[in-house]
Amino acid sequence: MSGVDREALLEEILRVMAQASVGDLERRIEVPEQALQEAPDLGVIAHALNILLGDLAHLTAETEQARRQMAHSEKLSALGALTSGVAHELRTPLTYIANALALVERRATRLAQQAGDAEAEAEVRDMVGLAREGVERAQRLVEELRRYARTPADERRVVSLDEAVRGAVHVFRATHRGDVVVRAELRPTPPVHVDERRVQQVVLNLLQNGAEAMQGRGELHVATEATPEGGARLRVRDQGPGIPPDLVDRIFQPFYTTKETGTGLGLAITSRIVEEHDGRIAVRSEPGRGAEFVVELPPHQHAGERG
Repeated sequence: MSGVDREALLEEILRVMAQASVGDLERRIEVPEQALQEAPDLGVIAHALNILLGDLAHLTAETEQARRQMAHSEKLSALGALTSGVAHELRTPLTYIANALALVERRATRLAQQAGDAEAEAEVRDMVGLAREGVERAQRLVEELRRYARTPADERRVVSLDEAVRGAVHVFRATHRGDVVVRAELRPTPPVHVDERRVQQVVLNLLQNGAEAMQGRGELHVATEATPEGGARLRVRDQGPGIPPDLVDRIFQPFYTTKETGTGLGLAITSRIVEEHDGRIAVRSEPGRGAEFVVELPPHQHAGERG
C-alpha cells in the first residue's frame, strides 16, 4: 500500500467532521480512485461523508429560507391587521371632510359672488381644490390600505397564464388614460393553479407601475413563456428612467415609493399575491434603460400529487 497514506486520509476525515460540527458544511474530502481500491474502508467513509455534508448543506439552506419566509409572513400578518384598523378609522372622517369641503365651497363661492368679488371667488376655488386633492389622495391611500389588509376568498383553479394576462391587458388598454402603448407577446404557457382574478391584479399593478414610471407616455412590453421547470413566467418591461441599484431591494416594501403621489402599496400588494401563489417576483433594471419585472409561477400539480 504505497500509494495511499491511510493516516493522512483518516486525519482529513476527522478534520472535516470537526469543522462540520461547528457549522462549516462546505468542506469536502478529496477521495482519489486509488483510495477506493487500496483503502476501501476509509475511501467509502470519506465518499459517504461528502454526500452527507452535501445533503446537510442543502437542508440547512432550505431551513433558513423557510425561517425567513415564516418571519416575513408573520410581519405581513401583523402589518395587515394594523393597516386594516387604520383604514377603518380614517375612512369615515375622510368622507365627512370631503362633504364639508363641498359645502364650504358652495357657500363661500355664493358669498363671493354676492359681494361681486371675483378675486375672492377664484381664491376660494383654488384653496378648496388643493384641500380636495389632499383628501382624495388620503382616500386613495385608505383604499390601498384596505386592499393590502384584505384576505380575499381563495378561488384558485387551473388556468393558462397567457390567457389571464391577455384579459388584464385588454382591461388596461380600455381603461388607462395616457399615451401608453402595450406590446404583448403572449406565448402559450403550461397550466398553473391560481386565483385568476388576483393574478390579473398583479398584471394590472405592474402595467400601472410601468405607465407611471414613464409619466404616461411610452411603450410597455408584456410577455409570457414557459419556464424550464414547467411553470409559467410573466415579463413586464417599461421605458422609464429605471431604478437606482441601491433602491431595487426596497421597492416591494410596504409604503416605500419614489413617486410624489404614490402610496407605496401597489408593488407590495403585487409581491404579496405572487408569494401567496408560491411564486417569485424580481426586478431587473439599469438607470436610464427602464425596468423589467419578472413573475414566475410554479407548475400545476394534480390534487393527488400534491398530497
